[in-house]
Amino acid sequence: MDTSAPSARDLLVRALTSAFQVGPDAVTGDASLADLGLDSLAVVELIDQLSEELDGVVLSDDALHPAMTVDEPGPAQDTKGVVEVDRTVNAVGYVGLGGDKVLIGWPFAGQRVTLRLDGKVLQVLGEQRVLQATLPSPLPPSACGRLQGARPAGPSPLLPPPGEQIVERTVSSVGGFMVAGQRVQLGRGYAHQVVTAHLDETSIRVFHSGELPSTIN
Repeated sequence: MDTSAPSARDLLVRALTSAFQVGPDAVTGDASLADLGLDSLAVVELIDQLSEELDGVVLSDDALHPAMTVDEPGPAQDTKGVVEVDRTVNAVGYVGLGGDKVLIGWPFAGQRVTLRLDGKVLQVLGEQRVLQATLPSPLPPSACGRLQGARPAGPSPLLPPPGEQIVERTVSSVGGFMVAGQRVQLGRGYAHQVVTAHLDETSIRVFHSGELPSTIN
């Protein structure tokens, strides 16, 4: 007879199927709480439900969030220094970090990625820890170590082979931004918008909301 305590995942699945009437077949490891029909208010109710399951242990308000997948729950640890977390990018390019949705980029939609954070930059790592993108960190250093699923960072990421690289930039108030040592001017209509630049050996292609407003050879 197995007398071991249920895991955090087991408790989450039990709460979803009993209190929220989620079908057991829908509760897969890469399904987010939002995919299972839970919005922010429902997640608060889920946190309360899990607290009862844990005999009154009080869970923080950001212990769960709608973008979190079923395989991600667990007690947040205060990990020092550079950390990494695994996340699944949703259909429009966002992941959940610290209770907020953070834009990683629509080219990563549906992918499972590793995010490396040091409080200054956020690096997106693909398979074999190859660097896919570098973005400004959405969190200060003090918050990175408290992310759900955070662990001490592994070895430095590998640089991608020569070919296309993807970066994101915020367009300035006058409609331009810098990438790879080159200034790209899109126009004031794009001021303060986030764009994605695809760089290869011969060109820079700039995307905004899935459209291609500029190509530079």
